[in-house]
Amino acid sequence: MNPEQSYHDEPFRQEEVDNLYAMASRIVVLSKKCYYVASEMIFGNPYSADADIPPHDCGICPYCRNQILFPSFNRSGVENVFFNAFYPERNYESIAEDIHPWTLDALVKSILSFPDVQRLLFLSNATTPIAPIEIKKVVFTLTIARILQINFHRVLKMTIFALARTSPAVPEFALRDDSFWECIRTK
Repeated sequence: MNPEQSYHDEPFRQEEVDNLYAMASRIVVLSKKCYYVASEMIFGNPYSADADIPPHDCGICPYCRNQILFPSFNRSGVENVFFNAFYPERNYESIAEDIHPWTLDALVKSILSFPDVQRLLFLSNATTPIAPIEIKKVVFTLTIARILQINFHRVLKMTIFALARTSPAVPEFALRDDSFWECIRTK
């Protein structure tokens, strides 16, 4: 699994990546329900589709204490910001600029540079600057929903991000497809 080794077992690596996605998606799903009841449903029958969970308040988990781990997003604003971050408009002066791979830090820095980014992403009128951790939560959630694709660049030896496609044969971005937004809380 070590990307720096000379031998790469791609099927095993893909299985491990899929397992990580599955576990991380559980975290995002759990953030919308009582953790106690949702965990019992998920771990009690892991091969069933997510069933409707009856209302229950344990009073202990972040959901029941009204502590939101992953905020609701303004879908149209997220689409606009991320599409423009990955595919900025080019003009005569900027056409010759180098295109850099989108590491997490570069992506966060680019998104923070957008005017009114807090209003675009969260429909918030707050005047304080948005914290980088909030952008990272958006990136994490979009990655789990497979709207963003995460890869390891073997030459640069770093993790990079890209906008995911709906399928390898279709040139449409997952960012614009409703089915990829089902597990994300939107406003």
